[in-house]
Amino acid sequence: MFIVDWLQEIEKLGIRPPESNSLTIRIDLPPVSLQSAGDSKRAFIQEVRQRCSCYSFLLAGDVRIDVTWHIHEQERYETDRAPDVDNILKPLLDGLCGPEGILIDDNQVQSICCSWIDWTSRDEALTIEVEFLSEDWVPKGHFQFVQFDRGLCYPVATYFPRELQKVVVSAFERGLVARTDLEKLGASYEESRLVMPIARVFHRTRIGRFPVVTLEEFKSGANES
Repeated sequence: MFIVDWLQEIEKLGIRPPESNSLTIRIDLPPVSLQSAGDSKRAFIQEVRQRCSCYSFLLAGDVRIDVTWHIHEQERYETDRAPDVDNILKPLLDGLCGPEGILIDDNQVQSICCSWIDWTSRDEALTIEVEFLSEDWVPKGHFQFVQFDRGLCYPVATYFPRELQKVVVSAFERGLVARTDLEKLGASYEESRLVMPIARVFHRTRIGRFPVVTLEEFKSGANES
């Protein structure tokens, strides 16, 4: 019944990502450079996050990103106002990451392509296409990280019944112990990783403003409201 209840809850919340395994985000603003003033970067990052607020999920696995910058050719060629394409990526990724974005951290980006294209408008815009694996996601606002040894943090859906949360956390804990034992016996990372759950983990330093509880706090129930 746990799994049936979970699937029903997902349908109720309407949080599943597109079945196409891709999504497109349009930002009707010129990009900012990594070297831009702090205020302009903050305003741009906030606009990107606002645009991502319509999504009720966060992608939790590796992604591929294709950025297209729409800009008039004359602006690109005949002024010094347009930044280099490689300098616009970091502020954009900062906006895509975090509780309000669509990614947890930019270390999920396996590959990224950035290009500009001429258009007739004197305005500028960005189109961001994100490709992802269909099952690598978590419900925005409905999960927390449980922190294990080595600073490894594993996302657990908080709309799971408490007993199901315990099963998920216990399975990861057992896998981590087995992996450690295999490493002590000389197994490689690739070999020892096979006993772990498929879903990826994040290091504590990479999850910023997301809710985190230690394994001890989780087991004691200290995180329950």
